[in-house]
Amino acid sequence: MIQTSTAKSSDTDILDEDDLGRYTVPALERGLQVLMQFNAHTPQLSAPEIAKSLGIPRSTVFRLIQTLLGLGFLERGSDENSYRLSIGVLKLGYDYLSSLSLTEQSQPILNALRDHCGFTSNLVIRDQTDVIFVARAASLGNIFSMGSVSIGTRLPAHATVLGRIALGDCSLTDLQKLYVEKNLASFTQHTLTNVEDLYIKVQEDLKRGYAVSESLFEVGISVIAAPVRDAQHKICGVLSITIPASKIEMTNQANLIGLVCHAATDLSRQLSFQA
Repeated sequence: MIQTSTAKSSDTDILDEDDLGRYTVPALERGLQVLMQFNAHTPQLSAPEIAKSLGIPRSTVFRLIQTLLGLGFLERGSDENSYRLSIGVLKLGYDYLSSLSLTEQSQPILNALRDHCGFTSNLVIRDQTDVIFVARAASLGNIFSMGSVSIGTRLPAHATVLGRIALGDCSLTDLQKLYVEKNLASFTQHTLTNVEDLYIKVQEDLKRGYAVSESLFEVGISVIAAPVRDAQHKICGVLSITIPASKIEMTNQANLIGLVCHAATDLSRQLSFQA
């Protein structure tokens, strides 16, 4: 007879929220908070600036910085009193992306899509209110490629068709919780600046199964995007191609839409979603 084990799991296997604080390492938490202070708006910071932002003593920040310098996560900035993220952080990011089956399985599909249509193909995932480029196949030769976009680039979800597709599983309530601000940031005259209008567009894109934009986020650039779904039928990514706005009317748009949707379906099937 098969006996069911009644042994208790280790206390650290599953923690209640009340217990999490007991197992938090303050020094590690502060070190990560230091790294999180650096972004596109503040690429370089001094120790006093970090101390002020985090509300911790300068002596503590100094020790944290020296540790992060030694580990290769920070480096000296343009002057001796400032610091910036180093390649160690980038390596962690690439290691994370390479560990995702989504990015690994997408690359051959992105390459094939690029070869078929001649335009740069991309895969993005959503992180809260942003979409992040996690894989791409750049167009070859002199054919147009988005030079400002690379792996790790973030774009605002509400202002791009990539984001609208990525938000496809969200209800109006979900979007209202996600976007607590009343007015959404505007980037062009076409940007949706309130949640209700965003929800309407998201639903239209969801029903259609793809989205096409012409200079929606950046003038001169058009995008065709389609959702990638996982085994639970949830949107886990968005596959797209980028096209010069001047060329989208010269191409067979219906054919390009078909190629993008077919590629997205292929990737979804590889992720065990059966349509």
